[in-house]
Amino acid sequence: MLSLFGQVEARFAQIDVLINNAAVGPTMDRIIDTAVDTFRRGVTVNLIGPFVMAREAARRMRPGGAIVNVASMAGVVGNPRRNAYAASKAGVISLTKSLACEWAMRGIRVTAVAPGSVRTPMVTELARAGKMDLAAIRRRVPMGRLARPDEIARVVRFLSSTQRRATSPARCWQSTEAGCHSTSRGMLTRRWMVRSKPSSPVRPNAQMRESCSSPVAQKALARPSLAALPRTATPS
Repeated sequence: MLSLFGQVEARFAQIDVLINNAAVGPTMDRIIDTAVDTFRRGVTVNLIGPFVMAREAARRMRPGGAIVNVASMAGVVGNPRRNAYAASKAGVISLTKSLACEWAMRGIRVTAVAPGSVRTPMVTELARAGKMDLAAIRRRVPMGRLARPDEIARVVRFLSSTQRRATSPARCWQSTEAGCHSTSRGMLTRRWMVRSKPSSPVRPNAQMRESCSSPVAQKALARPSLAALPRTATPS
């Protein structure tokens, strides 16, 4: 990963946006049939991977940078046989909130999108293998169909665009859009944000301190800019 960031820096000089979208899908095995190595692989790819990517991108970002993590409704509600996938995506959502609180005052926005079932090659393959019933899923979706990848991509593009720079994700609160939370299907977007000046570091205010009130978060509010932090040279 570090070599990848080196290549990006050499070509583009700086990093403005990071989209954490790469992941491995659920095995759809029962918990009692899931090996520890299989569970570990899901968490490593889906959670540790986005953590390392966000950490290294933030070290190189200037105020106005944006990170969008692609989570999943599987990380919000309970679903059988999702085991490592659900656990890792729940971790991505929690990580998003933590990073949003920590980096907002440095002008870096961190948001997450948590889609329901999307007609991707991964879902198509699970259906072909008989591990997912797409007809049953459609019956539970109010709009009667799975989301399309381009619909999720438009949400991600908006959250990472300059249109969203007037909003900084420091306040930890949630909202839903274009979906149905009660059915755990459709598309649901979760965001954590407060109002701030566009493209500028956020000065901690009473509202921010209230939303990030833990002792660790309070210490983070007083830390220097990420640009002043040393870049890691250890393998990840």
